[in-house]
Amino acid sequence: MSELGVVGFKEVEEADRVLLRLAKLKKEHLIDLEDAAVVICDEAGRVHLK
Repeated sequence: MSELGVVGFKEVEEADRVLLRLAKLKKEHLIDLEDAAVVICDEAGRVHLK
């Protein structure tokens, strides 16, 4: 069964830190994570994926 989780952050740097932490937890086999991304909406309204 798949689940989707979405978390919002005010700062891109904080989202990047959380993404790195999730990757570490996955590597340590503490969570099962299929995929993750940081999505940024810039001042012009364009969406960017990291």
